[in-house]
Amino acid sequence: MNNLKQAIKNIYLYGSALFVFTVALIRANFASFTYDEVYTHDYYVLAMDFFNVDVIKAIFTPEYCLANNHLLNSFLMKVFEDLSGIYYSEFILRLPNLLLFAVLLIYAVHCVKTNVLNVLEYSIFIFLYYLNEFFSLARGYGLCVCFIFFALVQFDKASRQQFKNFKQITLSLLFFVLAAASNTLALLVIAPFGLFCVIRLFQTGNFTGYLKKQWFFCLPLSAVILLLVKYHFMVTGNGKPTHMTEEGFFQVVFMDFVSKYSSNSVFVLLFSILLAACGFLTLVLLRRKIWEKSFQLPFLMFIAVILLVEHGFHFLPYGRAILPMYPLFLFTLFESFRTWKELVCQKFHIKAGYDKFLRTGFFMIQSVCIAMLFLGFVRQINFYTIQEWPKYSEYKKIAYDTLYNRTGGNDTVMQASYPMSWYRDKIMVQYQYDIMSASEPE
Repeated sequence: MNNLKQAIKNIYLYGSALFVFTVALIRANFASFTYDEVYTHDYYVLAMDFFNVDVIKAIFTPEYCLANNHLLNSFLMKVFEDLSGIYYSEFILRLPNLLLFAVLLIYAVHCVKTNVLNVLEYSIFIFLYYLNEFFSLARGYGLCVCFIFFALVQFDKASRQQFKNFKQITLSLLFFVLAAASNTLALLVIAPFGLFCVIRLFQTGNFTGYLKKQWFFCLPLSAVILLLVKYHFMVTGNGKPTHMTEEGFFQVVFMDFVSKYSSNSVFVLLFSILLAACGFLTLVLLRRKIWEKSFQLPFLMFIAVILLVEHGFHFLPYGRAILPMYPLFLFTLFESFRTWKELVCQKFHIKAGYDKFLRTGFFMIQSVCIAMLFLGFVRQINFYTIQEWPKYSEYKKIAYDTLYNRTGGNDTVMQASYPMSWYRDKIMVQYQYDIMSASEPE
């Protein structure tokens, strides 16, 4: 019986991972290039020259610093385009995100098998359709979420070992640096975890030992973090386009997160209040034991950072800009649920293995939740339209219809906005035809 259960569990884990990856893969091939992807490719990727020092220095000049330039993503787009020799290909430019998504899914399955996550937690993570779309795009959000997920798992392992495993701390730091290089909004997550880690190293008497053994890695990574902090303030300075809102703290931290799973405003409000209440009660019940947890205090520190940003700048990130915080929300939520389960078991003297009735009840609830998550994901599947940029969904079709029908210069093409010029360049490179001109190029 146990072998059968394990086989069914493996089929679900690998089957669901393959399913969500296939959805992202197909979308990456069919969906039109979005405005932000076009801007990144035109202004950063095409201008990038690894052997030109002046171009590299220009990265940190005000004229070059815009939020659309997610550094690691732009770098990987350039590498993949040059190595493949295939230019103006949506799929090739989106491939870095897709490949890292595959690694993330494999690692998430491994986390379930090693009891870092349970099946329900794994399902909550992979069945967020809004996030899935960003693994199909040539943007830094997908890369950032992957690296933060890796960092938090390593951080949790280090925390459980009382921060005695220095290699895991440094590995976590490395992943955090890669996350910030993918999208500097990750710095909002890195700041609380960095502070919590330093405090815990001092509390456990390991701070000096860590610096002695890991300074060779720690100091360069810390220097890169400082450079990325500088870059972040340059790309989010006055007059720079950023994805911010004037909504309040509760709407951003709780409601915007929950709304990615449901469009029902009543459900979003009630569930957001429930999450906030559960989080507060968890902190009250833990009291001094809170230092033994990996995510509760860092999440409190994260909230302090968010409040500081709101008070100092009167704006908060929202929508796609909160995606780098998504793994932190989930890991904190999962830890809270596990804490509640432990407290209930202690209160009612329930053994760790539970009795048959409780196991059956938990399995039924878990199965219903997974089914709802899966159906919610399936209902939103669209291989041509990206939720954040719906108005560009037809651009690819319009461009190729113009090519095949040889109707260059038609009103639809000429009146289309900026991304259409990217398809003009793409078709010129691949077919030597100008879709914005009625005449054939010589």
